[in-house]
Amino acid sequence: MTLQDMPIMDRLHIGGRIDAPSGKAVVVDRAVFEHLASFKRVRLNDIDRVATPPDALWNVRKIFGHLALPFPRLWIEWNNTRDDGGTGLPSLWMAAACESFKSAVVQPEWCPVELHENSWMVCPLALHGGRVLQIPMALIVELNSDGLFKGLYGTSVRGDGTTGSTPMDVAAVVDMLWDALVAVGWMNCRNVEVRHHSREGKPSKSKGRRRERSVRSLDFHTIHLPGREASDGLHDSGGGPGGGARLHQVRGHFKTFTEAAPLMGKHTGTYWWGWQLRGDRRNGSIISDYHISRAS
Repeated sequence: MTLQDMPIMDRLHIGGRIDAPSGKAVVVDRAVFEHLASFKRVRLNDIDRVATPPDALWNVRKIFGHLALPFPRLWIEWNNTRDDGGTGLPSLWMAAACESFKSAVVQPEWCPVELHENSWMVCPLALHGGRVLQIPMALIVELNSDGLFKGLYGTSVRGDGTTGSTPMDVAAVVDMLWDALVAVGWMNCRNVEVRHHSREGKPSKSKGRRRERSVRSLDFHTIHLPGREASDGLHDSGGGPGGGARLHQVRGHFKTFTEAAPLMGKHTGTYWWGWQLRGDRRNGSIISDYHISRAS
């Protein structure tokens, strides 16, 4: 492991700081460090990009899968390359601090809805010029008592140490945190592997338990989707001068199987169906310029 495996979390050691839009900063002391160390950490590497559908075709369950938080506290880092003008955050390294309201020390006053303990919030941070920046907005994922999805809510958080209840456009917040929400859905899939990575090396005896705790806090996980190795090369153009059938790239998506309609007659739960090709490789070329239109 290197320092840059988790660029934002790795900077939040004791004495580190989180800069707020107001110019003030949260300095990481022992209590803040211990709180951050309680998060399960996930780094997203070469992940499948799930495209934003037209607004009229939104179905949160299909886009993000099962949104129950897999751990009470979850920290996700990734390179945000969505380059959406609405977020103003093109190509920034980001982190999403996800925390269930059951595990939260204090439920925030600015929360726009009355939440069940299964519900959770996610607060984004960004890395810019070596500084960790607080982004003054948050997303609330509302779940019912069974952990099933009820709604998404965007809200603003003032950067001056106070909180506000001004509602944000949920679409802008969701777009910023799109990859993190998909990652939560992946972690709830039965065929997705979440692999643990330990920090290299052992703490010296002279530094004792404090050093051991610091080292352990930098462990992280990666998500490995099924079929990625087998799909290598699928984005190359297919051969064949005839150009008969065309190969279509089918976007990855979530599938949930129930007892009424189990997978292969026996498996239930949510699974990730990765990118696939439809067509004849020998006689066609791979394309991805088609569009799904609104149902008439």
